[in-house]
Amino acid sequence: MSRLKSIVSVISLLLFLQFAPVSLGKPQADLKGKVTDVFGSRIADASLTLSRGRLEISVRTSADGTYSLRLEPGTYEMRVRGLGFCPMRRASFVLDPGAKATVDLELPTCAFDNARSPFSEEELSVQNLRRTAPLIQYGARKEKEDATVEYAGFVDQGKYFRTIFTDDLWTVRANKIEYDSVTRVLIADGDVTWQDGQTTRSAKSLELHLGKPTEVIKIVP
Repeated sequence: MSRLKSIVSVISLLLFLQFAPVSLGKPQADLKGKVTDVFGSRIADASLTLSRGRLEISVRTSADGTYSLRLEPGTYEMRVRGLGFCPMRRASFVLDPGAKATVDLELPTCAFDNARSPFSEEELSVQNLRRTAPLIQYGARKEKEDATVEYAGFVDQGKYFRTIFTDDLWTVRANKIEYDSVTRVLIADGDVTWQDGQTTRSAKSLELHLGKPTEVIKIVP
């Protein structure tokens, strides 16, 4: 009888290991944030889609516009859309094992639910250790002297939409952003807000060096 119990126990253990989640015993990563419109009002029932390779995960914001997920560590792409708002995406980002990251998103209003994002987009060619490509979303683009490019936002229905820069867990919004591809220095100027995956801050100007990893050079409060 004891031998039979042992056999049953072994079979049960094998079945458990076969059908248990692959992540069993591995550190997970926590991701949270909120979705707002350009005026700061929170958007309920917005749809967020995160993809990692062939894996796709969808979640909707709660009544207060927030979301929360526990995910496998890895590199993710994120897209968000809401009823009456334009769809948006951000640069891909990396969640390390045990990470607790915050990523907030902002949606502009759109007349049609299937409308495209009103922003033009440009990925920056920057080598970094996490193999993510920085993304700038803008309304106007102007090449200046040397290797500098200036990106500005745009006005719609009396509201100025700021330029958006995303790189890994970084999100920077500003009236104007300049980027020098030689020095890899990015300067955000005018009504600047930024998030580094942990904290959210604001300033008149922010200067970053993009690379391994992105680092703050100067802040003008």
